[in-house]
Amino acid sequence: IMMSYDKKIKSLLMVGLNHFGLKTAILSNISGNDYVVENCVDLHGELEPLTKFDLSNTFCIHTLKEDKTVGFHYVGKTKIQNHPCYENTQLESYIGTPLKLDEKTYGTVSFSSSSPVEPFCKDDYILMEILSDTISYLLYKKKSEEELEALARIDELTGLPNRRATLERLNQLIDQSKRFNKELSVLSIDIDHFKNINDTWGHAAGDQVLVKFARVASGLGRKTDFCGRIGGEEFVFVLSGSNVENAQEFGNRLRQCLAQEAIVLSQGKPITLKISAGVAMLDKQESIESLLARADEAMYKAKQQGRDRVCH
Repeated sequence: IMMSYDKKIKSLLMVGLNHFGLKTAILSNISGNDYVVENCVDLHGELEPLTKFDLSNTFCIHTLKEDKTVGFHYVGKTKIQNHPCYENTQLESYIGTPLKLDEKTYGTVSFSSSSPVEPFCKDDYILMEILSDTISYLLYKKKSEEELEALARIDELTGLPNRRATLERLNQLIDQSKRFNKELSVLSIDIDHFKNINDTWGHAAGDQVLVKFARVASGLGRKTDFCGRIGGEEFVFVLSGSNVENAQEFGNRLRQCLAQEAIVLSQGKPITLKISAGVAMLDKQESIESLLARADEAMYKAKQQGRDRVCH
């Protein structure tokens, strides 16, 4: 069975704890002056992930300043006995090393305890370097996988969520709307005469039109709204907390914004973008398939009535 990222990190932290005989292991992420506990093993059961500290109040600030492994086996008898971390926590032993990601400091891995220990030896420092290198590799691997996953959910041409991501996000919002009894509306949007643009001016012109639509549409909504590309020239705009009237008003505002911004094709020909849109508001017991089918039906109605309009 493949171990998850979190289990691998915890296993490595346990290796350090067992080797040093200490009580607390932390993988931290440093952002500015914030020290965030990203992962930890605390044998006292007191420390939780996502706990945040002021970096200057942690021993790790010495590790980062030195940019190498730093160890204190008996803090009370060292020059840092007046450090806020010692005064606040009475940690007597600490060993930490920086973590690098893409050649930048990501955070630290450290081990500590309220009891002093024997002075750290050369092998202890070598182990810290090995742990740091291994955790840095796991961080890099996780980041790369997350970036690939994100790319798989983005439409390459427009930068909008693709069909898969759009339907997943819409499903989440439908669940929230039902749970909290909130309104939710969708617009099914189709670019008018898109085939004619492709046939007359070529696919590069069609791509220009799609990119232009995506830029205008994504710039109009609120943070809680989003636009996704379902395929071809078909888009879905999701408005959380909006009724039919709000959604129809938004659709007409989108039409007006598109009409005001002519697209100059590479051949120098300016064209005005027009859309047909259909609005549907979520019924309490409705499925995503039913909601989108009703929005599509309203969009086809807009086409039949002459295009360049919003129907519900």
